[in-house]
Amino acid sequence: MRILNLTLAVALLLAASPAALALSNPGDIRKFHGVWIGKGVVAEKQLKETTFARRDIDIVIRKTKIGFEITWKTLTREGAKRITTRFVAGSEPDTFEANQVSPPLTGKEKLWAQFEGDRLVVYLSGVGDDGVEGVARYECSVADGLMTLKYTLSRGGELLESVTGKLTRAKVVL
Repeated sequence: MRILNLTLAVALLLAASPAALALSNPGDIRKFHGVWIGKGVVAEKQLKETTFARRDIDIVIRKTKIGFEITWKTLTREGAKRITTRFVAGSEPDTFEANQVSPPLTGKEKLWAQFEGDRLVVYLSGVGDDGVEGVARYECSVADGLMTLKYTLSRGGELLESVTGKLTRAKVVL
């Protein structure tokens, strides 16, 4: 009878906590753990032409007790800043909500992450003063000891910037 009661209590606890369910399937964050550095090729749409440039890229990903933390420099040419975000399990499986962001987001910005297959994808969206939504999407995948980063910035559904880069894990201890 005790085992039945314990089983029922655990089932009720899990049913009452969607975050616990999402946390039970966080993908393999361990393969993303570490300090990653590299360069990327940037394609920017300017007026009637596209320009190409190289950009330094660095990302730090650490597993935490209830999710993970990422520190990165935004890759957009305008207003680039370093962001540190702690993610915790969201209400849907494989989704994570930002519960601590430094520097803080404005009221019009949202930040979340999710696993899409074997890729970790971070989204940063916001609505400008003109009411048009912009979305920055950072897609990370790891294979053969290298991280592939694909970054896109779109505004109102129009692609403005894209970056593709290869990063290597730095030999540092976190």
